[in-house]
Amino acid sequence: MGTASTRAARMATACTLTGVLALAGCGPGEPVDGGPAVREAARSAGGDLDPWLAKVCGAVGSVRTVADERNQLDWQDVSDRGKAAELVTHLRRVDAEIGTALTVLDSVGAPPVERGDTVLTELRESFTERRDAVTDAAEFIEGSASRIDPLAPAQVASAAQAAYTAAPRLARQIERRRELRDAYAANPACRDL
Repeated sequence: MGTASTRAARMATACTLTGVLALAGCGPGEPVDGGPAVREAARSAGGDLDPWLAKVCGAVGSVRTVADERNQLDWQDVSDRGKAAELVTHLRRVDAEIGTALTVLDSVGAPPVERGDTVLTELRESFTERRDAVTDAAEFIEGSASRIDPLAPAQVASAAQAAYTAAPRLARQIERRRELRDAYAANPACRDL
């Protein structure tokens, strides 16, 4: 075999090898983890979704635990400023727990599913809306308690409902996402919500 044919064979091998490596995602600028196609395949398999859901649902479970403490509160006499202050304190605790859930969302990042970034953004918006509703309820009761006319029980119940329904509403926001639905139903931390 002559020099020209050896050079041509080597060139063909090099070109073939370069093409194979490029198709495998080993080209310049690609991350070591195999690139977007490999990450998407891992996401589709759902391998990382269970731990993600366990953390997020665990945070929502903590919201539920704090919100459920309402059963221990006697706030029927809402004309009593002490009772109103007690309810406001409770609402502020629920608000803080939703804030913790938002921190958990930030720390776990996007779920390992198709459109994960969009799902994370939508969940953050839902959690923030729920937190704002609880904050507004606390401010309403706090502001109303200083009025001359006492609040009617229906007004207080309506305002406090934002806190009492926080966990179920947050859980529903997770569950209704098509990308999370099946894993949510199977995850023990989510089933208890």
